[in-house]
Amino acid sequence: MIYLTGHNTTAITYSINSMLRTIDKWANSWWMRFNHSKTSAMAFNTITYPTNITFPSHCVNFVSTHKHLGLVISENLTFNPHVNSICWKAASEIFLLKRLSLTCKNSTILQHVYKSYILPILEYASPAWTGLSTTDENRHKRLQRRAIRIILGFEYTLPLTLNHYSAAAVKTLKHRRSFASLCYGYKLINKLLPSMLHKLKPLYTQHQYSMRNPALALLGIPACAHRVMDHSPNSVTV
Repeated sequence: MIYLTGHNTTAITYSINSMLRTIDKWANSWWMRFNHSKTSAMAFNTITYPTNITFPSHCVNFVSTHKHLGLVISENLTFNPHVNSICWKAASEIFLLKRLSLTCKNSTILQHVYKSYILPILEYASPAWTGLSTTDENRHKRLQRRAIRIILGFEYTLPLTLNHYSAAAVKTLKHRRSFASLCYGYKLINKLLPSMLHKLKPLYTQHQYSMRNPALALLGIPACAHRVMDHSPNSVTV
């Protein structure tokens, strides 16, 4: 994967084509071939759409979504396609959990199955997409509640309370996403993440009013030029 940012679409297109030619030259030197039919491009741009990107001699198609390392990325920087993907996959696993519960009535075993096979799907890479819309969050929540009812042996329509979550030894998905985001923020502030992410660290700002300890400073909330950036990992964490 290669990526490039800039303000001039023509310059970006030229630079990317130059990079792709270098990659193709390297591949030929080592007797390797890239599958151009599986090569795609995506533009995160609200003004001009780049064109004429070729690799090695074939025109690269632009896509609106792309799955990279299990995370579905969309060109409009919303994670609705990713939520659609994980909800579909988790629903099939919950169906298998239901089938298992017909023969296994041990809630402890069902808990282990949920935490081993379903929970990782529901929260994979959650710091990247934790700023969910209300609709996506409700879909996410309904899947977990369905799994809890299966673990506890409840009817499908029985309302759940926090006591039921405790009985199933399960934290809410929103709680787990918030905790994962705080861990990400801590690592970001203390430079425990890869160096390429250090530039995303929010800056400290001085208080606008008198404090007992004037040396204290607050993390500045990143300014968002577009509404979609309100849901970025840094904005949500800070």
